[in-house]
Amino acid sequence: MIRRRGSVFTLILMIALLSSCELFPGLLKSDDVQDTTGTFTAYSMATKKFYPVKVDLLAENEVCLVYGEQSAGISQITAQAIALEYKNHIYSQITGAFGDFTDVDGNGKIILFLLDIKDGYDATMASSYVAGYFHPLDMIASGSNSNRADMLYLDTNPGKPGSTEFYNTLAHELQHLINFSIRYNRGASISQDVWIDEGLSSAAEYIYSKTRGIGYNQGKIDFFNTAATQNSAIREGNNFFTWTEDAYVYDEYVTAYLFFQWLRIHAAASLGGDGTGIYKAIINSAHLNETAVTDAVKTIDPKLDSWDKILEAWILANYINAKTGLYGYRGEISTNITPSSYSTVKLYPGEGVFSALSRTGFFIPSNADTGVRYIKVSKAGELTYIDDWGSYTGTSGDHLLTFNTSLTDRKTGHLTGAWSAALPVDADPSPAARSVDTPQKPYPIDFRPTLPF
Repeated sequence: MIRRRGSVFTLILMIALLSSCELFPGLLKSDDVQDTTGTFTAYSMATKKFYPVKVDLLAENEVCLVYGEQSAGISQITAQAIALEYKNHIYSQITGAFGDFTDVDGNGKIILFLLDIKDGYDATMASSYVAGYFHPLDMIASGSNSNRADMLYLDTNPGKPGSTEFYNTLAHELQHLINFSIRYNRGASISQDVWIDEGLSSAAEYIYSKTRGIGYNQGKIDFFNTAATQNSAIREGNNFFTWTEDAYVYDEYVTAYLFFQWLRIHAAASLGGDGTGIYKAIINSAHLNETAVTDAVKTIDPKLDSWDKILEAWILANYINAKTGLYGYRGEISTNITPSSYSTVKLYPGEGVFSALSRTGFFIPSNADTGVRYIKVSKAGELTYIDDWGSYTGTSGDHLLTFNTSLTDRKTGHLTGAWSAALPVDADPSPAARSVDTPQKPYPIDFRPTLPF
C-alpha cells in the first residue's frame, strides 16, 4: 500500500542496502575466551552503507551475549545489568507471547549489540533518532554483509542503555526478529504489512512494561490525546493503516500502539486471560495483511467479520471512550478527540474524522465519493448509519464520523463544518495542510531494512 502526502519531510528511515565488510569469523564463539573482541558489520542510515565496528564482549549468560562498540564507552556493569534484565524479564515473556526465533549461529544465545547507531541524529537540533533495529540480513547466512547471527542493534546515543526506553526498544526489536523468523522459516512471503509488524512490536513493549509494573506507555497515550485536540494530522484522521515513513511517522507508532492494546483488552474481556493470545494468532496467520487481524478478531466478536468494521469500531472507541463494550478501552485507557471544523477532508484508506452535528445539519451531495461511510454518533454513544445523500441534522452533543472504508484509495469525505465547543473561538475552520504532530524530542523510531538485497 502506498501513501504520499504533500509537503512532507523525508525521515532518516529511507532504506538502502549496499555492500561492505565480512564479520570477524571467530567473534561468535562465546566459549572461546580469546574471541572477546572483534568486528561486526553495521548499517549507516546516514550514508546508506554498511561499515565495520570494533566490538568487545561485555557480558554473557545462558540466553544472551552483550557486545559493545569499543568507542561507545559501555561499562561491563551496565552490560551485565542488561544481560540480566533480558534473561529475567524479556526473553521468556516475549517468546512466550509471540514464539521462538531461529538460532542462526547455533550458540543458543541472542546477541545484543550496543552501538551509536549512525542515523544522522544531531543533538543541537530537535530530531528523531533510531533507538534500535533488527536486520534480517543477519538471519541469512549467505548474505555478504550478514553477521550470521540472531542479533539486535541497540542505540547508545542518545539512547541510554539500561533505561526503560532502552528495554522497551529491546522488546520491540525482539518481536521483529521473531516475526521474521516465523515467516522466513515457513517459506512465506516476508513482505508483511508494516503496520502489523510494528503494531505487534508495540505490543511487545507493553508486555515487557507490564512485567516491570509500569503498564501502559502513558507518553504515547498523552501524545495521541494532545494531537487529537489540536489542528493536527491525528485529529484529521491519520492513523497506522497506511503507514508511511514521513514527517507523520510517530502518529503511526502511537495509533498502532493504541489499536493493538484495544485488540488485547477486548480479547481478554471476551476470551479470558490477559488477551495476548490474539498476538500469537496474528503472527502465526498465513495472511500478511489485514486479513490476519480480521481472522483473529472474529474470535472476540463474530460481528466484526471485516476489516472496515474492525477499524471503524476502534475509531469510534477513541471518540466514545466507553468503559464497557467495544467502543472504548474498558476503562484501562482514556482517549479524547476534538471534532474537526472543516467542511471536507481528504481521507487516506482507513482514516476517519469526527465533526460536530448541529441542528443546522450538513449536506452530502449526490456525487459524493463512494466508499465513504457516514455515521451519526449521539451524545449517549448511539450510532445511526447514513446510507444516502441529502441533508441531515442533529441535536446538541451529536457528532458525525466520516470514515473511508477503502483499503487502497484516497477519498473526499464531507464534514459538517460546524464549530465545536472544544475549539477556541479564534480557531481557523478553513481546510489547511495538516500540521505535523510533534512529540517531545528527541523521539525514538525504528529502522526497517527490507529484502531482497
